[in-house]
Amino acid sequence: MPVRIYDIAKRLGIKSKDVLEKAKELGVKNARVASSSLDKITAEYLEEEIAKQLKPAEAVEAENPKEEKPIDTGPVLIVASETEEEAATEEEPATEEEPATEEEAASEE
Repeated sequence: MPVRIYDIAKRLGIKSKDVLEKAKELGVKNARVASSSLDKITAEYLEEEIAKQLKPAEAVEAENPKEEKPIDTGPVLIVASETEEEAATEEEPATEEEPATEEEAASEE
C-alpha cells in the first residue's frame, strides 16, 4: 500500500519539506512533492532514518521495547457461585433408605 510523504511527516510531527529533504539525501527519487507516494518498504526506511535523526535515544528504545508493567485498574470484585455440594444440600436433603423388613430381605435372597 503506498504511503504519502505528508503522512510520514504527520506521524513524525514534522513538516513535509523536512521529509522531502531527508528523502533527497537518502536518494529516494519518487519523493518530489508532499503528495508523492512511496512504496511501504521505502516509506518505513525513510521514517526510521528521520526518527533516528530527530530522537536518537527514543529510536533505540522503540527498537528494543522494555517489558511493560501491568496497569492497575483498581479493586476487583469477585462473585462466588454456589458449588454443586452446596446446591444439592439446599435443594433437598438426602433421604436414607428404610431398612427392609425381614420378609422382603428373605424374598430377595
